[in-house]
Amino acid sequence: MTSNADELARTATASPSSPSVPVEPAGPAIGRYRLERELGAGGMGVVHVAFDPDLERRVALKVLRAQTGGDAAKRLQREARAMARLNHPNVVTVHEVGTASGRDYVAMELIEGESLAEWLRENEHAPHEIIEAFLAAGRGLAAAHHAGIVHRDFKPHNVLRSHLGGVGVPHFGPARAATAAADPLATTTPSGPSPAAPQSALSGLTVSGSVLGTPAYMAPEQWAGGEVTPATDQFGYCVALWEALTGERPYRGPTVEDLKKQVAAGPQALDASKVPRRVRTILRRGLDPDPSKRWRSMDELLQRLARVEHRPWMVFAAIGAALIAAGVLAFVLGGKQSAPACAAPALDPDVVWSDGAVAAVLAANEAAAAKLLAADHQQWKLLRGKACTLEPAARAAALACFDGVLSRFDAVARAATQPGSGAIDVGSMLIDPVVCSRPSVPRLVVTSSPQFQEVVAIRLRDDSLDESVDPSKVAALAERITGDPCAEALAQAYLADVVEQPPVRERAQDLAEQAADRCGDDRIRAELAVGAVGRTLRTEFVGAAFASRLARAQVAVQRVAQADLDGQLSLFKLHLDSRSDRIDEAIKDGEAAAAGFAKRGRIQAQIGALETVIYVRQSRATPADLVAIASMVTQLRALATAELGPSHPVMRTLAFVDAAFLWSSGDLAGAHKRFDATRQARPIVGAIPISGTIVDEQGAPVAGAKVVVGKNLAGDAQSIVIPFVPEPGSLRLATTKSDGTFAIADAVPEGMVIAQLGDRRTAPVPVAPVVRLVMAPTSRLTGRVALHDVAASKAVVAVVRHSDPHELRYATLAPVLPDGSFVLDGAPRGEVDLEVIVQEVAGRNLTVVKQVIDAPVIDGLALAVPVSRRTVSVLVRSTVGVAPGNAQVIIMPGEHPAKLTAQDLVDHFGSLGGFNSRLSRPFDAEAKAAGIDGKPGDLVVTNMGVPDGTASVCAIGLPTDVADPGFTKALALYQKRIEVRCAPLAPDAKVVVVEVPPWPRFD
Repeated sequence: MTSNADELARTATASPSSPSVPVEPAGPAIGRYRLERELGAGGMGVVHVAFDPDLERRVALKVLRAQTGGDAAKRLQREARAMARLNHPNVVTVHEVGTASGRDYVAMELIEGESLAEWLRENEHAPHEIIEAFLAAGRGLAAAHHAGIVHRDFKPHNVLRSHLGGVGVPHFGPARAATAAADPLATTTPSGPSPAAPQSALSGLTVSGSVLGTPAYMAPEQWAGGEVTPATDQFGYCVALWEALTGERPYRGPTVEDLKKQVAAGPQALDASKVPRRVRTILRRGLDPDPSKRWRSMDELLQRLARVEHRPWMVFAAIGAALIAAGVLAFVLGGKQSAPACAAPALDPDVVWSDGAVAAVLAANEAAAAKLLAADHQQWKLLRGKACTLEPAARAAALACFDGVLSRFDAVARAATQPGSGAIDVGSMLIDPVVCSRPSVPRLVVTSSPQFQEVVAIRLRDDSLDESVDPSKVAALAERITGDPCAEALAQAYLADVVEQPPVRERAQDLAEQAADRCGDDRIRAELAVGAVGRTLRTEFVGAAFASRLARAQVAVQRVAQADLDGQLSLFKLHLDSRSDRIDEAIKDGEAAAAGFAKRGRIQAQIGALETVIYVRQSRATPADLVAIASMVTQLRALATAELGPSHPVMRTLAFVDAAFLWSSGDLAGAHKRFDATRQARPIVGAIPISGTIVDEQGAPVAGAKVVVGKNLAGDAQSIVIPFVPEPGSLRLATTKSDGTFAIADAVPEGMVIAQLGDRRTAPVPVAPVVRLVMAPTSRLTGRVALHDVAASKAVVAVVRHSDPHELRYATLAPVLPDGSFVLDGAPRGEVDLEVIVQEVAGRNLTVVKQVIDAPVIDGLALAVPVSRRTVSVLVRSTVGVAPGNAQVIIMPGEHPAKLTAQDLVDHFGSLGGFNSRLSRPFDAEAKAAGIDGKPGDLVVTNMGVPDGTASVCAIGLPTDVADPGFTKALALYQKRIEVRCAPLAPDAKVVVVEVPPWPRFD
């Protein structure tokens, strides 16, 4: 019964948190890149913000000047290509090096922010903040050294700092020279002999030469034209850090000759009184004029710098003897040198997950979260320790990745300490430490901002509640989160998930995409791509954009591949296979998804995936499927009880699945017992108070009546609410007083009200502040359905008042038993539509018979499922150039005009005899392989059953966003303007093409 497209989409998208496709701007182009605006010019080229239409992202595009050539341009291209092979969070990523229209260009990661020099000038910073920033820059410099690249021009002006605080080193300096006018010695220039001026004059620095660098930061070997090595960069690095800490450079002078003399005197002659004592020795060694006396590598310099910055001196004093003893012991026992020490992580893992943190998570009733966090923490420490033994180049990238994993862990662990439902799925936002041990290490950003932690906490808390989220609160959150692009990306993506208005959703998607580009975190990009697919399922089902977004998500997930993200993609694939009638493949997809979630210890997600498999099996309902469903329900209940506890909220969802299965098997009493025992009222967004009166047909008040308020209500013989009603937490119940009145403080703002007392029931009325309902007698209907090989558990008998408007279409349902019999109590009297519904994954087969109920009991009703001895495939094509976003295909008995309206179908619903209705999917390779001759932009439905005799196939072109509230209202208000196009079905037709107009505008 619950195997419908809405339920499948809800289940598959319950896990995470997507970029919309940016609009390609017009303007000048370099190759495939569209230039948007200039960032700056100088040196050898101009840097632009540009749009890459192939990968739909914005980049920084450095275009070398047309006259540039020779060795300099070749070196820049060679180094850019080498940097493109680097994957390090502190190195600006190079995407591409190429030539177009005679212009060389380098496409790089776009970092929104400022140079480190600008950051230092803007405000006063504490020494530890400065050292942390330089440690990050140094790690990028070391990564370049491991790739065989010497920067040659390291200085604060050539280091980029994002708005988030991340630091990145480009493969060459930014195009603009921020301080050229104020300080020529701090300007990047070629240097060499000049016939136009003596070498000691500053003007001599501006003429062509063979040495590239900035005089104030250049090592002596650069001046002399000697060998340039990583030690050369180390010298400039130490000059820059000294300057940042003290406000002045260590070697100063108005001319090049003055600089040379000071450098020749060596660092011991420097006044280091303004330099923090803990780093004086480190910087002096790096400033030695003899390269061989500097630190052996940037790695060694950074390790020393990190140690003194992150560990108090007293700790070193206390453990010094132990370290010496350990070294002596190692020498005596084996004489082997230990692996080089690792730099300290960005966060202390034992502070992030301390005994206090564990206790706080457990106190928040999050035992399952604590278990998963503890497992990840232990694995992080183990794998990071192994990374310390890697070769330097691989080690730097791995350690940066582990820093990003721990940063995300910290935010999630903090979120788990907040009081909530006890059902937080921390695994949905944790990053598996294993990803940092793979050959291709993802780029992960270290972010510990309060805003990022707030967004993570709110998203995890909201996802754990089986209730609607207030979009206005999420909109306020997204508006408030600024300054941290990683947090902005998650907040805007969350808004896109919950908002109903398509324009607001699209804007949020675009803002999330832009923020993700600024953030530069591969995991956030993957989360946004996965979220986009889930959003498509909720708003478009399997529409035209689904396949492309799924493919994009698969590429994004590969960068941070972990079992549960792969599982989420398998759930999405389940929908595509289900819509294509590949039920066996869909079941395998769901089982693969469950296995992926289980591998990461995400029990709730594992159970959700297997619930989806149950829905898919119900849509087919073979005897083997029914046996498997019964077994799965039992196993899932045992798993949830053992791993999550008998009071965990997931037990409610399992109870609803179990209730639906019991109901379809004919056990209505058991289904309602299971439903009533676990149903729990949840907060309602925009709830309103209502009151009302229940009277009988003579106008007398009815006391003791059960009143129910909710959305999309339906009933059965037991109750006016079926035990698998959508959004059970939004139901509100009341009992009338002796005067027939009732009051409910927080009802849904849109929906219906209905009441029951014994075998009497009211007709539904729309929710309003004050309502009046009239109690009337009902009838019992019994009969038999000729199933024609259709599984009884897929079939339902329904009775609906023919006069009910669309928004108050309330059905009383009865399951069909294996022998085809049914009993339907509570049927309204008068003229009704008696229906037999066969539920499918993407549609339904409906038989309609008009019936007049005028007696307490009507026995011997004979109904039938239409006999389909053949199938047909339908292509839906637009009558104009714009492809339809979605379509509904309907096959009806009899001949029908080529053009109808939705109102025609409603008016003649009872006389149609029934129909087979399916939602379409984009024309794909599967349909082409089946011999269907479709075109790009076509929609297709395959293997639709055709009733015996004359029949017609009709189609309605639907909007892309079928979840838009405006679409639902249009269906109810503008049925006369919604066109239905039909074509006759020839007896031997295999494929039928129906052309439909676009969805009309109603504004």
